[in-house]
This record gives sequence, C-alpha cells and structure tokens, in this order.
Amino acid sequence: MKRRVIVSDQNDQNNEQRACAKCGAELPKASAGDFTTGYAVLKENGAEVRVCYSCATAIERAWAHEHGELFAYAKQDETPRRVWDPRARKYQTWYAITAITSWPGNVLSDHVDVIGPAISNFGDLRVYFRFDLDGEAWYGTAYQSAGDYVRAKRCKHQTTSAENGRQN
Repeated sequence: MKRRVIVSDQNDQNNEQRACAKCGAELPKASAGDFTTGYAVLKENGAEVRVCYSCATAIERAWAHEHGELFAYAKQDETPRRVWDPRARKYQTWYAITAITSWPGNVLSDHVDVIGPAISNFGDLRVYFRFDLDGEAWYGTAYQSAGDYVRAKRCKHQTTSAENGRQN
C-alpha cells in the first residue's frame, strides 16, 4: 500500500509555484528564519507540487477513509492527570486528548472519548481513545514517548458517539 507523503518545512528557493495545486489559493511566501513554509509539498507522478494546509488536510482525510487508517496528532488539554505505574512504583502523568488534528493543526475531530491510560510492557504510558471522523467511529492509541503523534483505525462495528447517547 503506497501512501502519499507530505513533506514539510522545505526551503522556498525556487519560488516557482505560488498557488495551491488543488484549489488555486495563493501560497504564503516563506522568508529566512521562518519555522514552516506555510504549505505542504506532495509527490505526484514524480514531481513535487505545493498545496495549502486546507487541501493537505482534505487529502489526508480522503486517504484515511479509503484505507481505514489515520496518522494524525492529538491535541491535549492542559490539566495533568496521574496513573499508578506498578512496575516503577510511582505515578506517571498523562493528559487527556481533546481533539485529533492533521499535521498542520487543522481539526479532524473534536469529539474524542478517552477510554483511559495504561502502562505498556516497556514502561511507556499509552492512552486509548475513540473519536468520530465524518460520522464513522475510529479508535487509536497515543504513546507518551511519541509526543502528540497518534495512529488510528476505523472501527469494524460502526457505532458513533451520538448513537451511544453522547451529548455535544
């Protein structure tokens, strides 16, 4: 299964493409010292094309629906929580997930149900969660050592949070 790769933070030396290849929106011009370029670079048919962050998010969303797998980021709340680690005999701190976002930070889902934290066999803290993405139920795991990067899969049995009586 070949996946499109979004390459980010490249130097803007060519200044050739100034519009999004998908929607035609004007792309920002990166200046020296900028942390990001303001656009994503995709490889299509062996050539690099630039797309705006909104189109990059739409491409990631479409890829997730097609393949049933999502590589995204977790937005965490600011309130620390504690879970007991019996192996280390101490508490570990974790943060609840409030939203699932794409690489540029665009929100894919803000209906996240945290199932709970657990300690892995290697002593790493992981957080299990479920969320709704365009009306479909998804589940995923976030590892504390991986920062805010998460992997998620579409649930085989489709029951959304709204069907389970969740209030928005």
